[in-house]
Amino acid sequence: MLNLKDIFKTEEFSDDCFSNKYAAAVDNILSKSLPYDGHGSNRDVICEATLNETKTKRIKEDLVRCVWHGQHYAKDRIFTEDGSRLEVVSPGWWNVEDGPDFHHAEILFEKGGLKKGDVEIHVFASDWNKHGHNAQKSYNNVCLHVAMWNDRKDDYVYNEKGEPIPQLALNKYLDRDLDELFSDINIEDYPASIKTNAGLCQKSFRINEQNIEKIGRFLDCAGDERIISKGKRFSRLLNNGTFEQTLYEAIMEALGYKNNKGQFRDLAGLLKFTDFQEIVPIDLEKNEKALFIQAAFFGMAGLLPGQNGRQYKSCFDNETDSYIKSVEKIWESEISPRISVEPMNGASWQFGKSRPANFPTRRIAAMSHIIVKSVTAGLLSLFIEIFEEFESGLSEKKQFNIVRKGIDRVFQGIFDDYWSHYYTFGGKRAATAERLLGKERTFDILINVIIPLLLINSRKSGNFDLEKRLHLVFRMFPKLTPNQVTSFMANRIFSGRDDAANIVNNARRQQGLHQIFNDFCDSDNFLCEKCPLFLIMKN
Repeated sequence: MLNLKDIFKTEEFSDDCFSNKYAAAVDNILSKSLPYDGHGSNRDVICEATLNETKTKRIKEDLVRCVWHGQHYAKDRIFTEDGSRLEVVSPGWWNVEDGPDFHHAEILFEKGGLKKGDVEIHVFASDWNKHGHNAQKSYNNVCLHVAMWNDRKDDYVYNEKGEPIPQLALNKYLDRDLDELFSDINIEDYPASIKTNAGLCQKSFRINEQNIEKIGRFLDCAGDERIISKGKRFSRLLNNGTFEQTLYEAIMEALGYKNNKGQFRDLAGLLKFTDFQEIVPIDLEKNEKALFIQAAFFGMAGLLPGQNGRQYKSCFDNETDSYIKSVEKIWESEISPRISVEPMNGASWQFGKSRPANFPTRRIAAMSHIIVKSVTAGLLSLFIEIFEEFESGLSEKKQFNIVRKGIDRVFQGIFDDYWSHYYTFGGKRAATAERLLGKERTFDILINVIIPLLLINSRKSGNFDLEKRLHLVFRMFPKLTPNQVTSFMANRIFSGRDDAANIVNNARRQQGLHQIFNDFCDSDNFLCEKCPLFLIMKN
């Protein structure tokens, strides 16, 4: 067995770069407990079952739910295991309570017509019986059993009444390679479907109180791995684009948050960063440039009132009337004639599920000011310069504060003549001007976008001083607002402990909780005994 005490010795740690110790520990442990699949690291293997697959990926049931819910499969050519073609009219409503994973699904079967009912999701088809659903009345309304792999090769599973339920094996119909799905789907964006049960690590923690320092170090390494993993995802995107465009798209996607993430990504694909460098006149004042960029964004997003048939003269106040006339004139006379692609459908943007301060109109306006600051030199140069503003001889605290102020200059000080007072085109005007981006969104972009992308850039260019500075900021950054995953993990590992906040005391360790959650944790203690955190506590 791997000696985890040696791997996580305090004296062996360096704070100059992002550690790969977490990956080394996980690979070593899994290589001793799981079969090798012939296609790379055993870290990619989920369980000890043998399948006739060229690759058996380390995925959890939550990911399969996301694949089903997001319909990441060839919708026009999917068949049940008995050979019947089916069409997914609706994947159903995600269930976060006990019972089948999705309610109110609508499935059109070639041999059985339209059926409405529940859908149950598993990694393997054999999990239906392993989980006892064949003996549970609450699963009698399931009309389709969906598994990533049909390891038993049966056409059907059976409910408590003995009735056959058709099965769909998703691995045959995925719309992209499982590697890409594994990297691109963010489980945290989907509804919670797990309950917080105490992990084996929590029980071991109660027995052995002497591992706090090692646990902290392990969380540090897991946090580093989280950034490295995000960087690898960006590296794959860079195969089809530049650092500039990838950074731009990633920031846009982050501004969309949950409800408009895809819409912002689509908009960034239609209006590339280089488009702004070509169409924005360089001799305009900053506010005029922002207005020009907003006209391009809103026009391409399909959000201009004139695109939606709204007669603004009779329903908007004078300030709104003047603003709309300006942006629509710029769009129609200077931008639209120079762009060959069709604008988006304005109806695709989600307003009802967001707080007014987070409406996509305001987020688009915020991005226009970020582009104003970077349109000449580029986004990449803008952020690299922030991390290179100080001399290395300064104390770490002073270095951190300089970077923090630089990031705040880009994101926190964004005010707009119109959008700081309005949430949409029109509506009631706010008397006090509001910033367009808050601290929470700014910090999220810094940790999840800027640091991972600049890390990849620093390693590709051999700029090791930049990596040191990125790591300094990452390990010194204070805790972010707890989210669903960090709250789940805190309860799972540290529930009831007064010193939990002192252990998870910065953003780096919060990111470590995310990494461990993604790799090992679910409600059934599925991989607990192979988790290095548990083994540290146990030993």
